[in-house]
Amino acid sequence: MIALVLLAATAINALPRQYAPLSLGNELHRTYMSYAALPKTVAEAVSAGYKSAAPRDFAAGVGATYCINGGTPTEDDPLCIGYNPAGQITSMTITIWGDSPPQKLIGLGWWRPSDVGGQKANLTVSFRSDAESQSNQTSSHVLGDRIIVNGKHAIPLTSAEAAPTYMNGSCFESMGWHAFHDVEAAPSMSWKSENLSPIVPMYAAGRINAIFFTVPFAQQSVFSGAHEWEAIPLPNTLMCKNTCSSDCHFDNWLWSTMHIYFGNYKNIGCPNGCTIGCCEK
Repeated sequence: MIALVLLAATAINALPRQYAPLSLGNELHRTYMSYAALPKTVAEAVSAGYKSAAPRDFAAGVGATYCINGGTPTEDDPLCIGYNPAGQITSMTITIWGDSPPQKLIGLGWWRPSDVGGQKANLTVSFRSDAESQSNQTSSHVLGDRIIVNGKHAIPLTSAEAAPTYMNGSCFESMGWHAFHDVEAAPSMSWKSENLSPIVPMYAAGRINAIFFTVPFAQQSVFSGAHEWEAIPLPNTLMCKNTCSSDCHFDNWLWSTMHIYFGNYKNIGCPNGCTIGCCEK
């Protein structure tokens, strides 16, 4: 676990932010259709059974990392959450098992390789600055004011900021409008799994409402369940429902996704009463 924290801390938020800070929201839930509540504070985390291997080690951009099982990520519970000395959420770290993410995305810093006990890779999304992640002063931003992946890649917090480098996708009830970033062809899409950013943002009323983590292979198991991911992996036909593109043809056949919601998912709808895969006319 200490190694995970040290890796996550490397260069977190070392680069200038590309986007203006914006409060992410006031609620925190995981996984489409199940909407499991996630702890926003360290007190909530401890009450829910989260533990930290190093509770006083507040890494820059990460905070002290808490996991549901004994302070370390597991295949069943791969999502861990970081908190600052004030007890506020600072980051999330997702760990991948079984298969490795595309080497290209590892090389570009979207993923960090790992070889601990079946782990293959992990990534950290930071929600606060280095200074705030190590501060004991309570912030007015309940969830933070940025989304930075591994200290290298800033996720746009508004659809207007996303427009130059993201392809607009479809709207889903509870999520909002998807946006996809291709690391090679942006704002177009190459439809290569090695080029798709593993963080897909969703916007409602023009501002960030949710993200999902994604990998181009299954993290779920027929025998042991979904492992906090969506209930089933998505075949390409269903992944393409997120895109609104008639040209969608990814070069693999299966995707795992895990949605993280920052607001009240019950209040997010799409135009004309549409609920899933809604596209602008």
